[in-house]
Amino acid sequence: MPGVERLEASAFHGTRLDRPGRTTVAFVAAWCPFCREFLPRYQAREGTVPGTLATVDLSEEENPLWERFHIDVVPTLIGFESGSERWRVDGILGRGMDPPMLEAALRRWGAPTR
Repeated sequence: MPGVERLEASAFHGTRLDRPGRTTVAFVAAWCPFCREFLPRYQAREGTVPGTLATVDLSEEENPLWERFHIDVVPTLIGFESGSERWRVDGILGRGMDPPMLEAALRRWGAPTR
């Protein structure tokens, strides 16, 4: 299993992800306690979801992806297909993203329920 890919801002051209195929991107921040709870569950789904799972670290306030993708709460998941955004699930302020939210998001690509 190759593992969840880490992306930098340079992987995006505007609001497009520069790659073909399906990619689910988790926008997270190291300072976020909800992201620390979320990441192991997300990473455990690698290999069970069609396409690639990736993360983007938004720990730095200056990261342009905060504004480019209108991220207000982390973690946020965005599903891309051939570079274009197809779906999105934002974490809930003060709660993050619980396991049912993660599973519902990944089912959009046809991932099996856990």
